[in-house]
Amino acid sequence: MQVFHTFDDIPADFGPTLVSVGNFDGVHRAHAHVLREIVSRAQDSANKAVAVTFEPHPTRILRPESGFETAHAFC
Repeated sequence: MQVFHTFDDIPADFGPTLVSVGNFDGVHRAHAHVLREIVSRAQDSANKAVAVTFEPHPTRILRPESGFETAHAFC
């Protein structure tokens, strides 16, 4: 697994990629299903699989008054 914190961190020759964008703030069943699916599809087409998530969580930016906090869990 590679972690890129900015688009500038991604090598120019990274290659063909399937991307899933979401708030992967803990890998529960639905997140695990999405990630397995994108990895499977990427493998079938000899591409890379990438999950793009957000830090901080968009709710903390769009509704800072909500007091929304996220648990940080990485697998």
